Parts: sequence; C-alpha cells; structure tokens
Amino acid sequence: MKIWVVFKREFWNYFSSPIASVFLFLFLLLTGYYFAEWLFYYGEAEMRPLFQLFPITFLFIVPAVSMRIWAEEKRSGTFELILTLPMSDGAVVWGKFLAAWAFLTIGILLTSPWVVVVNWLTLSPEEARALGPFVSTSLDIGPVIMGYIASIFLAGAYLAIGCYLSSLTKHQLVAFLTTAAFLGVLLFISQDIFLERIENSAPWLGKFFYHISLAPHFDSISKGVFDAKDFAYFISIIVIFLELNRFSVGYRD
Repeated sequence: MKIWVVFKREFWNYFSSPIASVFLFLFLLLTGYYFAEWLFYYGEAEMRPLFQLFPITFLFIVPAVSMRIWAEEKRSGTFELILTLPMSDGAVVWGKFLAAWAFLTIGILLTSPWVVVVNWLTLSPEEARALGPFVSTSLDIGPVIMGYIASIFLAGAYLAIGCYLSSLTKHQLVAFLTTAAFLGVLLFISQDIFLERIENSAPWLGKFFYHISLAPHFDSISKGVFDAKDFAYFISIIVIFLELNRFSVGYRD
C-alpha cells in the first residue's frame, strides 16, 4: 500500500505540469515521423520497423524522464523530506519507478493507432490472390502484441538504470548525459560490427557481451518468441538497478 501512495503521487505529478504533454508530443512526433517515412518510402506494411526504432528513441526519451526522479528531489531540497516519511526506502524507490514506467507505457501504447494504419494498408484477399499464394492479406497481431510487450520491458530496463544514475547526482543534466551514455554503450555492444571484432580475438568475450546486452533479448521478444529467459533478463536488470537505487538513496547520512 505504501508503494501505491508513492505511485499515485508521482504518477499524477507527471500530468500536473506541461512536461508530460511535451514528452508525449516529442516521443510520438519522433517515432511517427521516422516510421511514416519508412512505411511510405519502402511500401512494406509491417510494424517491426516501429519496434526497431524504440531502442534508439528510448536513448533520449527515457533519460529525459528518469533524470528528474531523484536529481530534482536533491536539487529542490525535498530528498531528505521524502525519505523521512514513515515508509521504507524500497517503497519510495519502487513507487517512483512504477509511476515513471506507467507513464512511459502510456507513451508507447499511444503509438498503437499505427497498427490500424498498417492493417489498413495490407492487401485485400482479392489483391493477394492476384499476386500469388504467398502474399499476406492481414497483419499478424501476435508479433505486434509481443513487440509492444518487448518495448514496455525495454523501457522498464532503461528506466531502472536511469533511476539509479539519477540518484547519484543532484544535477539533472548530469543524470541525463550519464544515463544516455550508459544505455548507448549497452546498445553498441550488441551491434554486429562490435561483436564480430570481439569474436575474432576472443569468442567467449563476444558471447558474453551478446548475452549481457539489451538488444538481443528485446529482438527475440519483439519477433514473437516467448522465451522465459528473455523476460527473466529484463526483470533481473530492473531488480538489480532498483536495488542499487535503494542502497544509493539509503546511504544518505
């Protein structure tokens, strides 16, 4: 219940200022512009390119949300006040995280009208039969649902990292830059150009970097593959960094 108290306070704070509207507008504008450009340029009616945009757009959007979670509290002088409330540090940490995660989830789900657009652009049965037996006539909704689930979990993992790094400073800009840089490194070490060079000299190290990076687990789920190991990975990242967050804010004396 104490987590719920913190959650409600933080969640409604996002909508009591223009920050939420600006964030949602920029996020939808950024993803919508590039997805529409891809969709109408290549003429392929599928949702996967939208999900492939999220790991990159989250590099800027998630740090912009997480940077204020603790840094703003320290800057404004309310940090100590919050942590003297009759609740555990863990309840405060999780309440703040869940509120921000719910806010990001709303932003992600607001891209769902693209599902309607893409489905509308698919071929009719008559057109598909004219082009051949291997042409799809409708959007496969299963991978789309898994793509959104993968995006939400990826945002949660990014956010947990951002919450921890935000708790280490009182400067929002520092929190933003360090989070963006850290997430950028995690994304980079999953790219083929990096992994191929590492595997040429140390194959075991290439496999290690592959398994600890976020992108492969995100790609697996977003393709519609339900593997418990991928979900366990994201949950582990969230729990580990929120525990680090709890230790960080608890070490305030």
